[in-house]
Amino acid sequence: MELKAVAGGRVERLAYSPAEVAAACGLSRKAIYRAIENGELRAAKVCRGRRLLITTDELRAWIERSVTRPVPRARRVVADVASRRGARTPLGDALRDLEAA
Repeated sequence: MELKAVAGGRVERLAYSPAEVAAACGLSRKAIYRAIENGELRAAKVCRGRRLLITTDELRAWIERSVTRPVPRARRVVADVASRRGARTPLGDALRDLEAA
């Protein structure tokens, strides 16, 4: 694995803590821990299991896997609604009978 230097001589981060991931994604820490627990987001335990780290590649992959595509909404057919308005119902029949009496 090769570390990449960015402007100013800094080294690009390889991984982030769940709190940092939550802040970067606009989510709660609990949501990140829940995603790790459910197996949606992979994290590495380091420092004898004391720290959890999420790699930048895994974070990007998790977001890509979570992208949803819009589902087309069912269009309401006006002709169908109009045909139901003229349909006879027991309640409608009873009301018409009362008005006629």
